[in-house]
Amino acid sequence: MFDHRWSMVSLGSLGADERRVRRGWLLFGSWFVRRGCPFGLVLALVGTMLGCGRKKATDGNRRAKTWDHTSVVVGPAGSPHGRRTHRSRGQAPHWTVAPTQARGWAPTGFHVARVPKMYDSANLFELLDGGADEYIQAGMERLAFVVISPKGKQGCRVSLFKMKDAGSAGRLLKAERDPGMKKLSLGEVAWGDKEGLMFRKGTIFVRVEADGPKAVCPFESVARRVEADRALPWK
Repeated sequence: MFDHRWSMVSLGSLGADERRVRRGWLLFGSWFVRRGCPFGLVLALVGTMLGCGRKKATDGNRRAKTWDHTSVVVGPAGSPHGRRTHRSRGQAPHWTVAPTQARGWAPTGFHVARVPKMYDSANLFELLDGGADEYIQAGMERLAFVVISPKGKQGCRVSLFKMKDAGSAGRLLKAERDPGMKKLSLGEVAWGDKEGLMFRKGTIFVRVEADGPKAVCPFESVARRVEADRALPWK
């Protein structure tokens, strides 16, 4: 006699209406089997196959759902530059700096002179011709470059190097620091002079420097505004 117990495993994952339909196939087939009609086996097998096919589809959907896609909000909730980007678990977020975010780094009377541009290992040579490889080998993953200046004048160049870890950011700061720089109270470690300053906070190395020989750049004011930006991926 046809045994219904094995087929109930597949029927358990179905909706109520679908369970009734497939159970009907099985019961109808069993009725024929009890009366010695081989055709009942065919009906019973059809009901079983329908249940198994649905179970496989259900299991496939369930497995697909285990691939977790999380969302990373770049920017504080409710801020004009807060935006959501999706990434798969284990991948680094696609970090960008929007003009609205960079405007928060500009002191009174200054503005973002150029649209912020992002660089990585594929295009860093466009910004640092001849020295790109050294930064990539040092652990640079991404770089944000912004120019902040007063109207009609040269101002500040702000470079944010997102490194692979805090150790890489600290080593880059040590390599970039000039001997004549003085230690500053900024970030975790900071150094500066009359030509610019640099600091490290978490995994980011920040450099603020003049955009030209006659540039007007309040280095420390800009740097402190950058440091206070909680939307940046410091960790």
